[in-house]
Amino acid sequence: MRILSNINVDTPVGALCVKKIQPKNLTEVAAANSLMRLMAERGQEQPIDRFIRFKEDKSQWDIAMMEYGLNKTEVELMHHYLDQAHGVAATQEDLMEIVMDPQIANFNLTEANKLRKGIARKQAAVTAEVKEMFYRKGEEAGTRKQFLDYVWEEQVTPQLG
Repeated sequence: MRILSNINVDTPVGALCVKKIQPKNLTEVAAANSLMRLMAERGQEQPIDRFIRFKEDKSQWDIAMMEYGLNKTEVELMHHYLDQAHGVAATQEDLMEIVMDPQIANFNLTEANKLRKGIARKQAAVTAEVKEMFYRKGEEAGTRKQFLDYVWEEQVTPQLG
């Protein structure tokens, strides 16, 4: 598959990622390329494993969101952004779109880019500043704390590791 030439499948991690995901389209190839770089905390489900679980059974993602206490509108909003990625924000651009939504945190482009840069550079001070801004702006936008917690803990945090 020519598309896979952009993923470093020559490495054991890249080969395992492609084998596990078995991408069927370009979106899944891009997700595989991003997911192989993400790591959850020790003892937590890895983002690639969550992606596969949600891909194989889409109801698992809805169950996870309901367990967080998300309401129907919030679930629909997450589906709007992450259906193509099987419920896992694998890229920094995914996160930028999510935090810029007026119903979530209403970040402007500069603020969303600051989040992206903090993630990319693994800068703890920037991450802490953006987290505070995310919760403050989310509250100002009228977003429920449960929804903010879900976005931060389940979508942002895996990219911080």
